[in-house]
Amino acid sequence: MKKDMLWGYLSQFLQYGAALLVLPLLLRKLSSAELGIWYVFMTISALVTMLDLGFTPTLARNVSYVLGGAKRLLKDGFEVLTTPSAVDYSLFNAIIHAARRIFMVLAGCAFLLLATLGSWYIVHVSEGQIPAQEVLLAWGVFVVATVINLYYKYYTPLLQGRGLYAAFYKSSALSNLGFVIVTAVLLQCDLTLLAVALGYLASALIGRWLSWYYFHDQSFQAALRQAPPSSISTRDIFGILWHNAWRMGLGVIGAFLILRANTLLSSAYLGLATTAAYALTLQVYSVLQNMSMVLFNIQQPKLAQYRVANEPERLRHTIQIGIGCAIGIFLCGSIVLVCFGPTMIEWIGGQTGLLALPLLIWVGIMVLLELNHSLAASVIVTGNRVPFVKPALVSGVAIVALSWLGLRLGGMGLTWLIASQFTVQLVYNNWKWPYMVWLELYRNKASPAASSHHQMKV
Repeated sequence: MKKDMLWGYLSQFLQYGAALLVLPLLLRKLSSAELGIWYVFMTISALVTMLDLGFTPTLARNVSYVLGGAKRLLKDGFEVLTTPSAVDYSLFNAIIHAARRIFMVLAGCAFLLLATLGSWYIVHVSEGQIPAQEVLLAWGVFVVATVINLYYKYYTPLLQGRGLYAAFYKSSALSNLGFVIVTAVLLQCDLTLLAVALGYLASALIGRWLSWYYFHDQSFQAALRQAPPSSISTRDIFGILWHNAWRMGLGVIGAFLILRANTLLSSAYLGLATTAAYALTLQVYSVLQNMSMVLFNIQQPKLAQYRVANEPERLRHTIQIGIGCAIGIFLCGSIVLVCFGPTMIEWIGGQTGLLALPLLIWVGIMVLLELNHSLAASVIVTGNRVPFVKPALVSGVAIVALSWLGLRLGGMGLTWLIASQFTVQLVYNNWKWPYMVWLELYRNKASPAASSHHQMKV
């Protein structure tokens, strides 16, 4: 566990803080417009992850069920075992084959969208601020890296579902370290924006190769090779996964609209320099948020297995520890950021700083509330239920609509973007999912298996 957590914290820091490590060089070599367009690249990268359509968490959860002894995959709920059962490697083989086919199709769709609509948008927002040739060359490299990342993403749920979090976090950490090193070296060669794009490509190649390497350990591969062919087809598995994956996918779209769409609106209406400061602040808080969730994320396969094994006390205890640690770590990190962040940026000579102090604190409170209800939503998902799709979509659309109206018709600035997200989330999502978890696990003290609507005893 300690090894998993160590790599987890390192990978989360590098995943979201890699750009911070090369920030002194970025600030010296890139103009504010170039830094701003890079944050737009990263926002589009987050947009592309929506093409995942929720298959990654759905696959990881079902892999955990199979490794917990389940013999069948169910559209709703999970099998509840009355006695320990051996792993069905035939079923596991079928899941791997289905995952590979699904992500191949998704990567193809991503390439078409990025090469057409993506190229148009990038040229549009950078026109007159950055030479078109420079932007398009960097964009082309970025598109190749993004498609590679998406195709080989099926290794993520396979590693997570097996509980190989140390391997998953190690490949993530080393790939982001590759980004830092390659980018720093190429920036010294005066490649500017292209240097960052090539660093991102190097990161994709390193990360996906390492995921492949760690997954194919000899003992596990031997068990897979010896397993007879499964009677379940790729189409059947797709149908089972799709039943919940599309809900998760819509939830991810809602999360993008809630958390990331304002960055694109900022780049279109407030300019790349303002977008750089706004995105930098969100990036630092994202580092804190994701680092605070490492312990909880590592425990997720266990939560699913406690539900299958019908162990309510261990489930409740694990959730309490995970949520308590996450909130505590985030609060400590936020206090350090507010007290020392602006000074540190000034000390390294940054031309692009964090937001002004009142906005910095406001965004911190907003991200804390997001963290709290995201943890609660993750607990709910371990029961193979996804009840937050409609609220996420409605909230996301409301935030984008309010933000757009304020910018387009009211001439509002960055404060309006933050206010629209804060207010809409406070109205429902910030309290609904924590309250639902409290009702299920504490007030009603329901058995975890009771949350499965279609359980089957074997």
